[in-house]
This record gives sequence, structure tokens and C-alpha cells, in this order.
Amino acid sequence: AIGGSVKILQSRLPNLEGNLSGNGVGFDFGVIYNFNSDFGLALVVHNINSAYQWSNKIDADLGRVYKDKFPIQIRTGVKYQKNNILIAGDIGSYFIDTEYLNIDYQFGVEYNLMDNYFIRTGYRNNRVAFGIGLAMQQLNRISSNIDYALILEPVGGISNVITYAINF
Repeated sequence: AIGGSVKILQSRLPNLEGNLSGNGVGFDFGVIYNFNSDFGLALVVHNINSAYQWSNKIDADLGRVYKDKFPIQIRTGVKYQKNNILIAGDIGSYFIDTEYLNIDYQFGVEYNLMDNYFIRTGYRNNRVAFGIGLAMQQLNRISSNIDYALILEPVGGISNVITYAINF
């Protein structure tokens, strides 16, 4: 499967003259190949051409226009599913122009309990997370998920994340 997205970027910052605004357009691209029903491999490129273009020009002589580039993120991932257990992980690198910034990795395990309920745990950047989820079918082609995660942060303590998604 091949996919992509177009992102319309907009941000506003208050300043003395009102709001300073930054605008831009960015792209994401990804491919996934499932070798069989148990094993798949994916590659994703995030933030292609993504940047805020800011302008603080008051007139032709005063102020300037500049770009705030988002780091390009290249990630490769793998998933393995057997019966009710899904194991997934990925590794990613970050770049601005040709400058290498960082690398990170993440992995997790999900257990599917009674088709609609999920129990999860995972690790990323010195953070451990535990979560639960519920999948619901509304109409023929529309479903939704509600998920809760408890994240143990090394510096910030505990974070709680609740997510609701509609799939169509």
C-alpha cells in the first residue's frame, strides 16, 4: 500500500502590532508491504517541504521574511502479529537539509481481548506507556476507537492521554 498526506500549516504568535502569522504546506509519504498476514514492513517520510514562513515586515525597509523548517523524519517499521498479540517497532532519523539531527526508536506490544478490547504497553525515548482501547462499529463502513494511555515521563512525571478516532 502507498499513501500520503498534504498538511496545511498555520501558526499565530502575539506581538506588539497584533498577531505574527506563519504559514506553509508540507507533505508526508509512506509505503507498507505485508509479506503475509503476520509480518509487515513500512517506510514513512514525514515533513517533506514542511516549514512556517514568517514575516515581520512593517514596510519595505523594516523587518524580514524567514523560514522555520520542520525536521524531515524518515522512519522504518516492522510489525508481527500472531493470534491476539501484535508486536510493532520502528526506528527513525531526523534531518534538516543535509544535517543529521538525531535518531530514536520505539516499540510496543498489544493484546486483543475479545475482539473489541485492547491492552497495550510500549517504550519510546525513555518513556514507558501502558494503555487500553475499545473499538466500536457504528455503521457498515464507519468505526471508531477510544484509547487511554498512561505515560511515565522521566522528568515530567505521569501523563494521561485520551484519544478518539473515527475510521471511514
